[in-house]
Amino acid sequence: MNSFPLKPLTGAGGALVVQNITTGASSVQATNPVSAQTYAVQLSATADCWVTFGSTSAGTVATASNSFLVKATDKPLRIGISPGEYIAALEKSATGTLNILEMTH
Repeated sequence: MNSFPLKPLTGAGGALVVQNITTGASSVQATNPVSAQTYAVQLSATADCWVTFGSTSAGTVATASNSFLVKATDKPLRIGISPGEYIAALEKSATGTLNILEMTH
């Protein structure tokens, strides 16, 4: 059993810390890096998309060769991430939305 269960990160007023990326034919990066208290993200997509994490605001680019696939038919995926990293997404074959829910200990 994990001694540090994950829970959704909350911000001002108890609101969940969520970002959305509208995917397209070119890689799109989330507006902000994940928070300093974020150690995992829960990802879900409305259309299949390629997703990658990176440490720089200008250099985080999703491609089919350097990213992992998040499928619209999958259950939400929880994956570890380092605080301050950026997330980028690229459509696989159709425009959609990648939902990013930040998680903490």
